[in-house]
Amino acid sequence: MKIAAIATATLLAATILTAAAAQTPDPQQKPDAQQRPPGYVADAQSTHNPREVAAARQAYRRACQRYQSAGFCECLASGVAQAMPPQLVRQGSRGIGQRISAAPSSAPGESAFYRADARSGLDDPSGRIAEVEGHYANVCQQLRR
Repeated sequence: MKIAAIATATLLAATILTAAAAQTPDPQQKPDAQQRPPGYVADAQSTHNPREVAAARQAYRRACQRYQSAGFCECLASGVAQAMPPQLVRQGSRGIGQRISAAPSSAPGESAFYRADARSGLDDPSGRIAEVEGHYANVCQQLRR
């Protein structure tokens, strides 16, 4: 009788722990749209693998440093890698010299409306790259050569 009660209690405890573990979110799993609060704006690391984001950011920064100061490129790469998916960051690292050298400096607030969500831009990659680079080039302006 006592053994049966202990076995039943152990089985019940194991069942409760298993159910609780199944409901605990996996830290490697990205939140889906239904779990996000209203007004949520995704950055790249909340929607993409952090290693991919870091690798794309480093490649972008290295490409930038051929044309601009290390401080400017770190600032620009930080913002770009946060605001765009890794595949767009990698695409943006190609031809960066022409875009950031040719871009005239403008006063803050003169740039077009900027969408901060890192999930956007795959429908128009070139436009998204130009939008994000233009925004962060203005933000990082004081660090230019």
